[in-house]
Amino acid sequence: MQNPSKNSTALCWYIEAICLGVTIGFSEVLLAIYYGSMDLDPILLAVFMTVPAAFGAIAQVALTRLKNLFTSARDLASASIAVQITGLLTMCSALAANDSDHAMMFVGQCLYWIGGMTSSSPTQEILANNIEASRHNRFFSGRAMLMTILTLICNLSSARFLSAGLNGGLMSHLLAIAAAARGISLIMVMMYGGRAAVIRERDSRNAPQEAIVPIFKLSVAMLLFRCAVNLSSPFYSAYMLRDIRLDYSVYSLLTAIPLITKSICLTNWARLLDDNRKFEGLAIATFAIGMVPVLWAVGASPAWLGTLQVISGLSWAGFDLISILLVQHMYPRSITQKLGLFLAFSSIGSVLGGLLGGVILKWLGSYHALFAISGVLRLATGFGLLWYLRRHHLFRFQNLRLRSGLATLVTVRPSLEAAAKILPLPAKKYPRGQKVA
Repeated sequence: MQNPSKNSTALCWYIEAICLGVTIGFSEVLLAIYYGSMDLDPILLAVFMTVPAAFGAIAQVALTRLKNLFTSARDLASASIAVQITGLLTMCSALAANDSDHAMMFVGQCLYWIGGMTSSSPTQEILANNIEASRHNRFFSGRAMLMTILTLICNLSSARFLSAGLNGGLMSHLLAIAAAARGISLIMVMMYGGRAAVIRERDSRNAPQEAIVPIFKLSVAMLLFRCAVNLSSPFYSAYMLRDIRLDYSVYSLLTAIPLITKSICLTNWARLLDDNRKFEGLAIATFAIGMVPVLWAVGASPAWLGTLQVISGLSWAGFDLISILLVQHMYPRSITQKLGLFLAFSSIGSVLGGLLGGVILKWLGSYHALFAISGVLRLATGFGLLWYLRRHHLFRFQNLRLRSGLATLVTVRPSLEAAAKILPLPAKKYPRGQKVA
């Protein structure tokens, strides 16, 4: 039987994940709809969708240099979340006062992304140090699942209001709910994040050696991949709402499908990682992510797009989970610094890709051509990333069992079994000698 205190600690962080899911569902998801439904110039749309994240990326880079100004990861995470809440409240005020005040909205978005992105790595450090290493795969996949489910619920519940007409007043109320949820998340971090510094000092003496892989080069490889990804990502909303003119209910359903897929398949990803097949999963996810935009260029029926959204949700669930765990396991002694740099470069790549995608879209005037270009570049840069990992002996193509791995990912298990793998039930026992990726 597991230690109740450890179970209660995990439960607290699951609750914090629920609050974060509500924040994302009532902010990032709806802002994409808000800007996507406007008749904006493609480059201006790319600016609103990506540039605020650039300020967050810059803040992340600065974070790796200024970490010593904070006495603990908890203080750093708390300060960052407070900035994010300020950004949400700024956007609330802008929308309540003037529906077209893009300047204040832009400022609020910048604060939101600065706070959200700088809080990511210290929060990951707190979680990594408060949860047993043997439970990381299950815990992080379960936490990601809860965030996904709450984001989905918020997305679907807001679709009813959006169908009646999207306006600044409605957006202001939804962003206020997001700010309140993030406020609860801040309280949870302040209450339960204090032990991280003590545990970090205790564990650092016996911490495993860090992988001899330059984090800068790894981050550049991820930057190129994210740049290729974001050539098309900021424009899916505009494509569905303005080009093929889907109504909000169909659009909300299509955007919910990846979240549903994530919630179903995250336990399968955790199972694959428990079998120490992290890089096999990364190869599957990378290939699928590259093929999705190419297939978007083939057809535009809701059924076809829904199928692609299933593939997208499955692949991104694994890619995001694996990339975070990869950095955590490779650099156990400097999680905040290395993960902050890694995420910062990823964000910079996303911004550059979004701006370049806006230029390409304005030049070619075709969403389908943009999607095809993005897909080809995703495949090229994604397999370049895998080659880099193989070069450093972290990945061996001859050991891949892709058919077996794919079968593991798409198998749907009974919901009670999936819940038992996630919830910290006292009676739950894990097999002895379980492999941990």
